[in-house]
Amino acid sequence: MIADLGAGTGKLSRQLGERTHRVTSIDSSKEMLVAVSNHEPNVLPVVACVERLPLRNSCMDAAVAGQSFHWFDAGPALAEIHRVLKPQGGLGLLWNRRDLELEWVQHIESLVRPYRRDAPLWHQVDWTKVLASHSGFTALQKQDFFWERALTPEEVATTVSSRSYIAALSFDLRMQLMKKTTEAAAFYQREDGSLCLPFTTHAYWCFKADE
Repeated sequence: MIADLGAGTGKLSRQLGERTHRVTSIDSSKEMLVAVSNHEPNVLPVVACVERLPLRNSCMDAAVAGQSFHWFDAGPALAEIHRVLKPQGGLGLLWNRRDLELEWVQHIESLVRPYRRDAPLWHQVDWTKVLASHSGFTALQKQDFFWERALTPEEVATTVSSRSYIAALSFDLRMQLMKKTTEAAAFYQREDGSLCLPFTTHAYWCFKADE
């Protein structure tokens, strides 16, 4: 069993559900979890805070946080993750970072930036030090993966709308931003109607230490 922490709309949960027996998809926002389909038998949505997990002790084989751990109160969250993991259970932290050097990406980010406000930025934190502050885990490992994705202007807008601070906007504001984003992206699209977006996935992992 795997716990997807800060699951949001369940993108990672659904992918994990295709590869494992059971995924518990956890997010504090009921509205975000609505997108986690009840028709996916391997994914169970649960509304809860990571700092207070409604899970039994030592019940999870692994816990993952995709694009989310920087939103948690790290100390209490790590204590709860440690509690629910089985002995030697794994913890994975994942973040995708867009290539911000591209002109069209900078244009899109200029549209999104006013809504970010005080949203925490994961890349400003030394996660090795954060995990080292909790003695219940092994040393944090890290590996980066470079990849590219072809997106239509509409898919660019959908990707933007999935960011937590954008998803929290009112419906009207979100629709206005998606329209502006789609129009801006369309200006840069290639002849085939797509845009190439390079990513670097920063993957961190460790295990529950022997007690």
